[in-house]
Amino acid sequence: MFSGYHHHPIVAIYYYPNPEKWDHAQVARDLAEIVGAQIQAIWLFFDPFYDHAAPDRLRELLDDAQRLGLEVVPVLGQFLQLAEHPEVKIVNADGTTSDDPRFWNMGCFRHPKVVELATARAVGFLRDFGSHPALYRLEGKPVMSFVHETYYRNSVPEFGGKAMQPSCYCEHCQAAFRDYLARHGLNPAAVPPRDASDPVLWQHWQNCHAEAIPAFLTFTRRRGSRSTPATTGGAWEP
Repeated sequence: MFSGYHHHPIVAIYYYPNPEKWDHAQVARDLAEIVGAQIQAIWLFFDPFYDHAAPDRLRELLDDAQRLGLEVVPVLGQFLQLAEHPEVKIVNADGTTSDDPRFWNMGCFRHPKVVELATARAVGFLRDFGSHPALYRLEGKPVMSFVHETYYRNSVPEFGGKAMQPSCYCEHCQAAFRDYLARHGLNPAAVPPRDASDPVLWQHWQNCHAEAIPAFLTFTRRRGSRSTPATTGGAWEP
């Protein structure tokens, strides 16, 4: 935890503008309404501006936010669509893949393509806007948020989908499990379990799986820190 966080907490609202459909006047009205509600910061989904090649629009938004006294936390979220990269789909315990379109399923966080695209998007933002004065900072470093649960989602039961399944069993997760077992002095030839009939092995499988997203975020954070303009003091690095 940054030492200065409790003196400068983030109290913000998510904001997801669509540069393809919303003009500058609409965004300006939105920001004015947010300020009028006495909200001091926004969590900004910035992916659409890169998806639609609209960096100038993104800079306009940041400039407007600065002028209004709003701080901005960039949110990395929808950087990948499964329709364009089906190879990254999570492989469920029963061999099916998770591709429910009702959720932002970004695939397996151990898949090289997911890591590549997320890192490129984070690095791109920090390269282009890391020194912008509207960005929220802690100890001089811009903060970037990543929006996702802390587990792999392979269904949406709350919207009528099937029950969640243990996941992911792709080749990258199976390789990670072999490495995990070797690191813990266990048999690396053990097959990832599909159920909890062997509770010890099952717990190791869950522990291994829990490492995936933190490892993904650590890698992305380090790459982002290297690309941040020197005037900001870097990003994220402890």
